[in-house]
Formats: sequence, C-alpha cells, structure tokens
Amino acid sequence: MDGTKPQFSPNDRWTITTMFSWRNLRAVFSITLIEGGCAMHTKPILHAGISTLVALLLLGCTSYAIGNKELKKNNYRAAITHYLEYLSKNPGHCQARVRLGFAYLKIGQLDESVQEFNHVLQQRPENPSAKLYLGLAWLHKGEFDRTVEIWRSYENKRQPLVEDEIKYQLTQLEIAENQQLGNMSATEISANVERAVEEAVAQQEAVDRAQRAGTGGGDNGSDGTGEGCGCR
Repeated sequence: MDGTKPQFSPNDRWTITTMFSWRNLRAVFSITLIEGGCAMHTKPILHAGISTLVALLLLGCTSYAIGNKELKKNNYRAAITHYLEYLSKNPGHCQARVRLGFAYLKIGQLDESVQEFNHVLQQRPENPSAKLYLGLAWLHKGEFDRTVEIWRSYENKRQPLVEDEIKYQLTQLEIAENQQLGNMSATEISANVERAVEEAVAQQEAVDRAQRAGTGGGDNGSDGTGEGCGCR
C-alpha cells in the first residue's frame, strides 16, 4: 500500500468482498467503484484490519458530496472549492467536472466554465449536460455561433423536455443571428434562453421525480444541473 487515503462518494456503487484468516484475524478487501460514468476504478486494500473495515463503512462525506450540498444551496464558490479538491485526486470523475463547470457558469467565470465542459467532452463527446451548459457559457460570452454549433449536436433521450427546449432555442438563435439579433441585445437573449432552459430542466426533474415515486425509486439528488447521480 502507498498509504493513500481512498476517496469514496455516497453515490458510488461499491462491492466489498471480505476474506478472514483465522490465524491473524485480518481481512482482505477488494473494493470496486464505478464513479461518475467516466471511468472505472478498482482500489484493492490488502491485509487491512477489522478497524479498517469499520472506518470504510463509516466513511461518509467526501469533498465531492460536500460540493454537491453546497451546489444545492447555491453556494457556488464553496462548491467550486470542494470540487477542485476532489478532482485533484479524481481527475477522471466527469460528473464532478460537469458540476464544477456549472458552478463557474453561475458566478460568471465563463472561461473556466468553458474549460471544464470542454475537458468533459474530450472524455465523453456526447455528454448532454456538458453540451447544454457549454452552449450557455458561449451564449453569455456573446459567441452565438459557437452556441449554435454545439447545440446542433445536442441529444438527450433521457430528458426529452430539455432536448425539445434546446431544439426550440436553437431555432430562435439561428433566427436572431440572421436578423442581427433583432431589437434585443445579446445580454437579453442570453438571459431569456438561460431562463427557458432552466425551466425545462426543472420540469424534466419534476417529471422524473414523479416517475420514480410511482415505481418506488428514490430521489437521484439532482441539483439543477440536469444531472442525477451518474454522468449522463
């Protein structure tokens, strides 16, 4: 072992296989995590004592989970701090990176937001949340042509209300471009598009919650980014 403290998220799906030795009462744990839909990580912990097992079972909040809580409370700067800490140890966790980009977008750090979403799309070119909010980031930067380009390839069959709204807003943006924005400023157009998209996300999440309630499923912990637990 290298002494590195394993990082676990409450949203991780993990399996523990325990083998006990009667001679030394030690355990061998094999812990497999599937994190964020971007990468699979297997973290073996060998010859750990019983106290290690207890510690693992009691291990709760990580910087990722804390970041999610701050994001839900609209504490975007605090969320950014925790996501950066988590990503420094788990750079392949695309869900954390999507949420980091979303938090940057919300506080107006558009260059950083664009950078994070592009990073996700390098790993997952069809990630709908990265495309959705990258388009909004470009929109706020006044780069309508870039928004149109990224949203033309937007698909999200799991969230049809959001997909329909993006298609509608894409049409409106193309019309606005052809008419040199009409009588509205770029800022007004950006604000209107973002408001419409956020309403579609909220409506989709309400529908999803109702469906889960009907099938006995629980809340997926969505925080307004159009995401559940996994990286879609």
